Amino acid sequence: MLLGNTYTFPASYLDSLADGTYTFIFSTNDGYGRDGNSPRFNLNITDSFVPARDITGIDATTGARHYVLAGTVFPANATNKDIVWSVTSHTTATALITNNGAWLSTTGFGTVNLRATITNGARGGDYTQDFVIKVVSASWADSAPVTDTTTPAKYKTDGTFDDLVSVALNGNNLTITEQTPDKVLLSGYPGYDGTIGEATRGSIEVTLYPEFLATLPNGTYKLVVTLQADGEDAPYAMPETNVVVNRALAQPPTSQPTTPADQTIPQTGDGNMTGWLVAFIALALGSACILLWRKRQRKNTRDMVAE
Repeated sequence: MLLGNTYTFPASYLDSLADGTYTFIFSTNDGYGRDGNSPRFNLNITDSFVPARDITGIDATTGARHYVLAGTVFPANATNKDIVWSVTSHTTATALITNNGAWLSTTGFGTVNLRATITNGARGGDYTQDFVIKVVSASWADSAPVTDTTTPAKYKTDGTFDDLVSVALNGNNLTITEQTPDKVLLSGYPGYDGTIGEATRGSIEVTLYPEFLATLPNGTYKLVVTLQADGEDAPYAMPETNVVVNRALAQPPTSQPTTPADQTIPQTGDGNMTGWLVAFIALALGSACILLWRKRQRKNTRDMVAE
């Protein structure tokens, strides 16, 4: 900038110069179209301070609940390179700098406006750079659901139930039918005539019913939940999860002892009555036999005496 007899070089221009000697020549005019003197001067750049000019390595979108803030300062030989991160605004449910400044931790989804500051990173002050990060999901999704088709497959993600737009299984968008304010039913899977599952409030939990899973061949099925929050221009697809169907995981039925066909199991109390009756009859017959034997013995004794 030329002001009177003084020319001021922008700091950004000087920052771009490497150490060395630079010659500047100024052309002047006396106001009548005649060239005047063309003074020149040399400028020596010998400052050892290297300012930061850029920060790279920050993704524009993330699906992580804890996003690692691993920015890279350019140039690599910048004098000061320590970055301090701060959240200037956000549309996610929460957005915090955590883990001693190393993470951006969010819940919900939306956009987060971040600011990176390098103290004394520029000539005469701090270097700052702003970033906009779109959080497509902040998910605590369970590990891939695995089912033997006798149990339901469940997937839970950290989204807002009222923002649910669609649920797709293996690329097939399912029909969503509201049953209650906190629950919708899912249907419309090709080849299956009926409700295949449900989605419920509590973040969002998707459940696929066992009776539907039992109709699927063994394999891996991709489940995708899509949401759209108020104020967002377009829906966001949550990170897909795999539903694994594996019937080999089913437990074999436990064998039960069987009762022989010809064995009659008495009703409660009948067994005791029968036992007493048999014992009584045996006792009576035994007593009769003893009396008969004694009677014969006495007769034989009398016959022998008579002889």
